Amino acid sequence: MDFLETRHDGAETTRQRKAHNKSRGGCVRCKKRRRKCDEAYPTCGNCQRSGVSCSLSEASLTPSTPSHVDESHKGLNVDDLRLLYHWMVGDENMFSDHDAWDSKKERDRQTELSLSHTYLLHTLLSISALELFDRNPQDKSHYEQASAHHLAALHHAQSNVVRTDEPQHSEPAFLFSAFTSLYTFAEPALRMLSPGNKATFSALDDLLQAFHMGRGIVTVASAHSENLKATIEQQNFRWPDETSEFVSTLETDYPELRQLLDLIATQQHYSNDQIMALNGATKQLFAIIALLEHREKTHSSARQIQTWPMHVDASLITLWEARDAVSVLLLAYYAAAMSMRSNLWFFSRWPPLILQEVDQVLGRQTGIWEKYLEWPTKIVLSNDGIAAPS
Repeated sequence: MDFLETRHDGAETTRQRKAHNKSRGGCVRCKKRRRKCDEAYPTCGNCQRSGVSCSLSEASLTPSTPSHVDESHKGLNVDDLRLLYHWMVGDENMFSDHDAWDSKKERDRQTELSLSHTYLLHTLLSISALELFDRNPQDKSHYEQASAHHLAALHHAQSNVVRTDEPQHSEPAFLFSAFTSLYTFAEPALRMLSPGNKATFSALDDLLQAFHMGRGIVTVASAHSENLKATIEQQNFRWPDETSEFVSTLETDYPELRQLLDLIATQQHYSNDQIMALNGATKQLFAIIALLEHREKTHSSARQIQTWPMHVDASLITLWEARDAVSVLLLAYYAAAMSMRSNLWFFSRWPPLILQEVDQVLGRQTGIWEKYLEWPTKIVLSNDGIAAPS
């Protein structure tokens, strides 16, 4: 894809300059071959005559300026405009506890910023395309669009998100990190819909990648903290932390929590710091589960699912990457929390995939982990519309 060939020093390759002179909106294959494209949809004339797959629907926002110069919406083709329209219109207000007018204003603000910050525009278009693919997995062009825009967003963001000395980049950088994290949460489970990806797919590897990306939101917010004060205050007002009301009764309400804490305490290979980190993350996860169970499915408490891994101690990430058994067990309960908001497209496909791989890592056939997996399995299966085994 041409938009990935811009040199890091800001200069364009000769190939890019020639491609720009030939066509701005043709399909990827025609641009690479420097041929005039008739841009017929869904297959252009050249690709049709050659009998090959046409990538006209892939994103065509090819940067025609050095990568350090942030251009606006140059090169939008018809498919991109459809994605932008879908983003701007959106569905009805997602959360019942949010004012619809405020939600529209927020979306309008995001769109406005995207038209002057290319990396944010690509990110919004990638989310829009991925959501459309989730609705209609038979239309592979939406997945191709999502992937292309996501890669372009990361490419443009390299030299822009770090501009902490330029206030105009703080808010779009914050939004970019948030929506990129959302994309990373949503994409892996959708990638599984392609048969060729099943053999190499790892739910836990992709989940941890999403965790890493999500933790980047905290990093960006910290780096731009001076310029983001008003934005963060507004976010805290609109997205309050409501888990504190359940903390005092968690162990009474959830015997599964006490069972996990007792298990963690018996693990002699953990340091005191690791035990503290696991205990804290486990209690917080159950506080989120309690909140989800006490709120409507359209309540904004769903965001707690995505923010939980942003704030766990980094040592847990290391344990998960090493497939440490007890820490991986905690991810089964995370899958249960996800399943409680299966109404949200970016969570809906994850829980059974996570649970299946946790099961494989733990070697459930030995029976050692049976009692710990019983509750999250029951929750995931019931929310997935499958009767739990008796």
